[in-house]
Amino acid sequence: MEAQLVFLLLPFAALSGWWIGRKELHGHDARPGCRDEYFRGLYHLINEQPDKAIQVFVRMVEVEGETIDIHFALGSLFRRRGEVERAIRIHQNLIARPVLNRDQRNQALLELARDYQSAGLLDRAEGLYRELIDDRKCGLAALRQLVDIYQQERDWEQAINAAERLLQRGDHSVEVQLAHYHCELAEVAIGRGAYREAEEAVKRAPRKGHGAVRAGLLEAEIALASNDGARAVKALCLIEHEAPEFVPEILGNLRRAYKLNGRDREWLSHLQTLAAKHKSTSVVLALCEEMESRHDEVAAERVLREFLTEHPSVAGMEKLMLLKQQRSMTESLAVLAQIAQKVLQAKPRYRCGHCGFAGRTLYWQCPGCKRWGTIKPIYGIEGE
Repeated sequence: MEAQLVFLLLPFAALSGWWIGRKELHGHDARPGCRDEYFRGLYHLINEQPDKAIQVFVRMVEVEGETIDIHFALGSLFRRRGEVERAIRIHQNLIARPVLNRDQRNQALLELARDYQSAGLLDRAEGLYRELIDDRKCGLAALRQLVDIYQQERDWEQAINAAERLLQRGDHSVEVQLAHYHCELAEVAIGRGAYREAEEAVKRAPRKGHGAVRAGLLEAEIALASNDGARAVKALCLIEHEAPEFVPEILGNLRRAYKLNGRDREWLSHLQTLAAKHKSTSVVLALCEEMESRHDEVAAERVLREFLTEHPSVAGMEKLMLLKQQRSMTESLAVLAQIAQKVLQAKPRYRCGHCGFAGRTLYWQCPGCKRWGTIKPIYGIEGE
């Protein structure tokens, strides 16, 4: 921690040294004893005494036009250390000074808003960010922070408005999360039984990245609620083609959609096609269960055995042992199946491609890094 703080102080020390040198170059002393204090601060820094160094640098620098950047660096340092109250005082002191021009004042307001946000004072931070959204220099940063605040507060309408303004100003990085905001609104509407409202929200969602997957899943759920199996199948097949890694997520509703219209034969045929195209354990297990429901356990065992020969998986082995047990009723197979089941229960099914967070639930926003659409099903011997 001390070493990290020393590293953070280096830019501040460099700026302070530049300021003193500039003053002396023009024949002015920054302040009586300022050079001595500067070297005292460096001494503490070299000897890994960052707290003492900070005290010296704070005493040394007065607020004037040439030291604004030094104060910004100091405020940022305090915020990163978690000393938010000190950061707030520095930025409030800057804003009160008449030496600031408009750009400097807006930058100070932006930094103060970040301080408030770090302190959890979201209403104060929001008010300052809203003041800055039309500023040519700070506007984009303010909008991005507003998106984060509305997302944190789960105010999806406001998050959508802020994200759309970012999109209008050329920031296309928000398209994926914008799709998820519309999907969040749709899920809220579904929870109330307002399916028409949910459908409108899904239609407005940009079909970008995993936002398209989620929108397709919701579209199928809405169609099933109105007994429109054909429309549900269409939405889910689109996911299959555009994001094959999410095929395991469509199986439950795809089965419901086919069964809804009495298209059992088509469901079996579709499963066989999926099993041939996508080397997914979930698909093969669904195919085996469908065969079992038709009293064709021998065919189910053959399909599963052929799959496991090329694509071994714990879930597949568990199912194979259960099929064998049903036919031979051996106690050993039952024990092995239970062991495989316990192994599966302890293993994650999904992993974030950005931070590595893993779990058994599909989160559209990673609980670890807070990014949208980075979590996917795990493939391999202990996954799909």
